[in-house]
Amino acid sequence: MRPLKIVMSAFGPYAGRAEVNMSALGTRGLYLITGDTGAGKTTIFDAITFALYGEPSGGIREVEGLRSKYAADDAPTYVELTFANGGKEYKILRNPAYMRPSKKGGGMTEQKAEVTLFMPDGTVITRRSDADRKVCEILGINRVQFMQIAMIAQGDFMRLLNAGTEERQRIFRDIFKTSYYKALQDELRAASSEGLRRCDDARRRLNDAVCRIECPADSLFFERVQSAKEGKSAPAEALECIDGIICADQSSEEELKAKKAELAAHRSAAEAALGQVRLMNERRGRLKAAQTRQNELAVKLQAAEERKNALELKRKEREEFSRRAGAYEGLLPRYDALNAARKACAEAAAQAAEGEEKLAASQEKLAALARSLEERRGRLACLKDAGERLARAEAALGDASAKSQKLRDISARIDELRALEGQVAGVKDRFGRLDGETLKRRAAYQQAYDMFLSNRAGVLAASLKEGQPCPVCGSRSHPSPAHIPPQIVTEEQLEVLKSSYEDISAEREKAAGDAAAAGERAAVSGDALKKALSDFTASYGQSLSAVESECISRYVSGTESARLSDNEWLGGILSGMLAAARGGEDAARAACNKLKAEVAERAEIERAISAGEGEFAKLNDGVSALREVLAQRRAALAAAQGREASLAQGLPFASAEELKSCIGDLRSKIQAYDGQMKSAEGECADLSSSISELKGEIKRLSEGLAEEAEGEEERAAQACRESASLLAAAEEALGEVSARLKMNARTRSEIAEYISALAREEQSYALVRSLSNTANGNVPGREKVMLETYVQTFYFDRIIAKANLRLLKMSGGQYELMRRRVADNMRSQSGLELEVLDHYNGSVRSVKSLSGGESFKASLSLALGLSDVVQAAAGGIRLDTMFVDEGFGSLDENSLNQAVDALASLAEGDRLVGIISHVSELKERIDRQIIVTKNKSGGS
Repeated sequence: MRPLKIVMSAFGPYAGRAEVNMSALGTRGLYLITGDTGAGKTTIFDAITFALYGEPSGGIREVEGLRSKYAADDAPTYVELTFANGGKEYKILRNPAYMRPSKKGGGMTEQKAEVTLFMPDGTVITRRSDADRKVCEILGINRVQFMQIAMIAQGDFMRLLNAGTEERQRIFRDIFKTSYYKALQDELRAASSEGLRRCDDARRRLNDAVCRIECPADSLFFERVQSAKEGKSAPAEALECIDGIICADQSSEEELKAKKAELAAHRSAAEAALGQVRLMNERRGRLKAAQTRQNELAVKLQAAEERKNALELKRKEREEFSRRAGAYEGLLPRYDALNAARKACAEAAAQAAEGEEKLAASQEKLAALARSLEERRGRLACLKDAGERLARAEAALGDASAKSQKLRDISARIDELRALEGQVAGVKDRFGRLDGETLKRRAAYQQAYDMFLSNRAGVLAASLKEGQPCPVCGSRSHPSPAHIPPQIVTEEQLEVLKSSYEDISAEREKAAGDAAAAGERAAVSGDALKKALSDFTASYGQSLSAVESECISRYVSGTESARLSDNEWLGGILSGMLAAARGGEDAARAACNKLKAEVAERAEIERAISAGEGEFAKLNDGVSALREVLAQRRAALAAAQGREASLAQGLPFASAEELKSCIGDLRSKIQAYDGQMKSAEGECADLSSSISELKGEIKRLSEGLAEEAEGEEERAAQACRESASLLAAAEEALGEVSARLKMNARTRSEIAEYISALAREEQSYALVRSLSNTANGNVPGREKVMLETYVQTFYFDRIIAKANLRLLKMSGGQYELMRRRVADNMRSQSGLELEVLDHYNGSVRSVKSLSGGESFKASLSLALGLSDVVQAAAGGIRLDTMFVDEGFGSLDENSLNQAVDALASLAEGDRLVGIISHVSELKERIDRQIIVTKNKSGGS
């Protein structure tokens, strides 16, 4: 794969459209990407990776932050990459998700992430998943492999060199797909843990079963069972004991069953004797109760017969009530006719009253309508010219509203400009603080770096001996060796100071860009304010006072400072003008509203007069008709009143209701007498019948009944209780023995089953534990090398072999990387440790002992070796372009030349190698360059 052209728009630090014509660099050799820190050198690599795979090259940068902070709101964010692969040319256009101005209405809306892949045959792929899959198919590698083969990113050099076995395991797992072995190790470890758990469970179940053995304290096996429950004897011993307990309990059970049958027979005989005694006592009680009841009923019968005789004396009074009720019922038809006449009289009176009310109401309404018409005609004359006055008021309101709106727009621009000026001041203040902090951190880093070099020189000088060659210059004489400074600066401390300085420097550069952008926005807002003031003066200059006109003219012409904070008087003058304009607008609007109400009122009055005149004529006709109806209703009322008087003569009660009430009282008295007589007769008959039945029952209960013996029932009951108590004790003993037999029989079966299950689980666990220990590197007394690590050593040895081809060249034949063959101890995982062989003195030491420059060369060699092996593992994929990001600043001139020569060897044939760096020596050695510069106004 070879990039031909990259187009970036509003991407990273590039605010506008930036185009890089990669084809101008040729097809082989080295080229340099250089520029200031934070200008956007690495962003070029980000753009290539994002276009191909939808993610930037670095793990720290996120897709959401790819849109340029300097770009205009309407500038689109995208990357367009044209590349060649296998003799064919492809183009891919991709944009991240970001916020942009809405095309319909105001506000912002989200631009969705999109991708378009243009194939050589003219096919266009727009679905993201399809495009991503097609890119991997074209290149033959995914993003992770692409980063390992084609891009050695900034900060990744030292990771693989200084990593331990466990970290290299994670790195190689993703690169060489050894996760299957890791999964096998995890499964075996889990199976071993599960086997141990199952053995423990089987052992626990067996112990629980032994603890469930029930043994009476007087048994011969009691002490042996207790020993088995405490785990002091083998499970087989428990089986022997439980067999003996079961045999003894079976004999006891047979004896208790025979005893229970004998006691049950005794209890049945006692219960039968008690039942006979209780039956005789029950008959004596019933006889006594029947005799008492017979005496009570005889008294009640005598009282009932006396009440019946008293009712017979009142029978003549009942016959008189019946005669009077019949006579009154014959008068009911005359009262019905009288009620009809009274109803007709009331209806005629109501109709006459209704006619009088309607006539009075119509006359009053007619008079009120006449007065209302007269008042409306007077008001109509007053509203004659309301329409003309409304038109003049609306024109005045339009002029006042336009002037007020322009002043409001100017006031809003003033508020916006004040806010922007506040932002400019804040950003400039932040830039000043960051600038001072940057100088302090740079000085601290430089001082520490000098001390670090002095420390390295002192350490090297301490090992020099007179007459032996110096490993640096080769001299055998050492007249003035360096000394170790009193304060030691480690490489880690130096890296922390360097990272701190680079972070604050990047913050300072961003603050500078923010300050320039804020100043530009404030200038644009100030120009817009001046134009708005000029337009307002041109339109309304004649209405301005001399002071207002002079102040606005001084600000617009630029004779005064353009900063609003220096011209507070301008805001005050405009506030007063806006308040006056709003007052005029409010007054004009109030006048318009009042005149609109008058015009509406005039139209309403005209309509009401027209409707009122028609209603007046209709009401006048209605009054005449009501007078005629009223005369007719008064004549009908007089006739009804005469008929009512005629019918009322000769009747004993005033109304039919009083007559019916009297009849009802008479009938109620008759009905009450009949009910009392019937009740007395029925009660006498019932009591006579009950007394006859009781006499028969008393005779039956008295036959064959002997005299009661004193204490007979208590003696029979005591015999029953004694036999029941003996039987319950026998049943309890039998139940206890039977329950123990059942429990021990079930427990014996479980113990035998659990002994067999434990043997099987222990045999299976021993096999799985052996496999797990072998695969996970936990064999006692052996080095801890996992199965996955053993497979990864095959690839690691190939990477080291490829790396040494370049390291020997870059170090002048001094250094060669080696994989440690023997572990430091038997406690931690091993197999992927790395050492370095120094051919100058034949020593083998840790790679962490290398200096900064030596570490860079070793790391770069290892990264290039990894790239070679990954390409081979990916099926021989070849990428025609490779990128190396930073890391050359720690090399001396000789080491730099060796590193560049090694990279140049990569570019032999048809391979192009790009280097990101700001090292001046590289700028002089490499002619082909991409130079990235930062604009003061923001963006690169």
